[in-house]
Amino acid sequence: LFGQNWNILNVDNSLDCLQRTMQDSLSHIQEEMHFQYIRLGNISTTAMIPFRPSVQKYLFSNFGHLIDFIRELGLSPMLALGNHYEVMLDAILTDRYAYSGSTSHWLLFLKELVDFSVQRWGADWVSTWRFEFFFPETLYEDRPQEQFMELFEQSLSLIHAAVPGAQVGGPALPVDSVHRPRWKTWFEGLSTRDLKVDFISMEIWADHAWKIDRFRGRYGELREFCTIGDLYSADAALAVQRAEEVRNSMMQYGYGDTPLYVSALGVTRYQAAAAQIGGHCAAHLIKCNLELNDLVQGIGCWKALNCESEYLEENQIVGNGCGLISHFDLKNINWYAQVFLTGLMPYRLFQGLNYIVTTDRRGGFSILLHNSKNYSPYFCKHYHDERVLDFTDQRLYESDAALEQTILLSDVPDKDYWVDQHLIGNYHGCIGAVLKQMGMIRQFGEHEIGYLAGQSLPYQRTYRMSADHGLRFSITLQPNEVMLLRIVPCS
Repeated sequence: LFGQNWNILNVDNSLDCLQRTMQDSLSHIQEEMHFQYIRLGNISTTAMIPFRPSVQKYLFSNFGHLIDFIRELGLSPMLALGNHYEVMLDAILTDRYAYSGSTSHWLLFLKELVDFSVQRWGADWVSTWRFEFFFPETLYEDRPQEQFMELFEQSLSLIHAAVPGAQVGGPALPVDSVHRPRWKTWFEGLSTRDLKVDFISMEIWADHAWKIDRFRGRYGELREFCTIGDLYSADAALAVQRAEEVRNSMMQYGYGDTPLYVSALGVTRYQAAAAQIGGHCAAHLIKCNLELNDLVQGIGCWKALNCESEYLEENQIVGNGCGLISHFDLKNINWYAQVFLTGLMPYRLFQGLNYIVTTDRRGGFSILLHNSKNYSPYFCKHYHDERVLDFTDQRLYESDAALEQTILLSDVPDKDYWVDQHLIGNYHGCIGAVLKQMGMIRQFGEHEIGYLAGQSLPYQRTYRMSADHGLRFSITLQPNEVMLLRIVPCS
């Protein structure tokens, strides 16, 4: 089935999912999109699963309530372990940089988590879970890394002993010049210890933040910047290049038959606001997803929610974030990108450079077209300062030419068809552009919320057409526009 790989829904902070508003948003997303897994970050923080020294036990009440809710939605958990401020890091870090010590603290926690889960929900359902181990962010280059592989090996054995069917893998890293040494350490550690993992996972930031050379961002974080000479090919093909690089490493170390998941695919955290100004994000995400679909066995949508939306000010809520749904039930551009992808029919008929045609084999068709543009040297010139980037400025792209595409569906019955046409343009699904139109950023009233929600909807129209020796569609798309055509026979 086409599109079966887009099955992972990401949530940054699992603790936020205990809020009623967040649960309502997740319910809305799952009702529309039907994901299979929900990837929960920061699941092993002391806020989520506190430790009581008096009884030397962890308290799993919050965790139990969360997983109960997840199960009601028809989702299976994918627990992302080892990210910021988690028990796993507390167990193995003795100071900010050193990496040493016993793994007993972590293993106690993990055993209690697995035992609690099996007792509460049964081994059969817990066996459907995924446990994804993130390579700790403190491990760079020459810092000792043997202890992590020891921790991972014992954790893998512990999980498989209790729930043999559960999937365990990692390392949930992006592929760039900073992380390549860690990928090598990961595969060498697996190979040396002869560990069989159930999956390999990676993250891909599908826009422009992690490229070739390095510089410091506005928060002092290490960033990468693509030179002009490499920009044209790196932009459009970045996701495929990254996935193929990991695939080659998997083959080299004897893991060629292991499933590969892109557990998170999306725009970068630091560029999220800029990327939502236009349809660039939707066009690029759709292009990356389509190209990755044949290379990997799972793709995660980054991310379900703007986790900040319940406790940040409104101007930060509607003008920032890279989630599917923002505050006031406003849909971000990623929502429409995911809707377009999941709206494709199950079976592929044919595709070209900028389109794909699918069918349900019962007389219905879907056509997805996108005009995704590469960046120009003008983009390079202004990349360092996010404030001057306006993604509606055509100088950012190597070309501002429209895309003219003609698609013929031949050998279809000569009858009438309904066509639903949906279009994401530079001013659809982008809250930042609406704020510019309003001319102000402040607390919104009900009528303004309604205005924002209306402006965030893509263009849609339905019309009727008759087949005459086939159905012919002539489409023109402006830069970074995306169109979905749903075609069904008239009853």
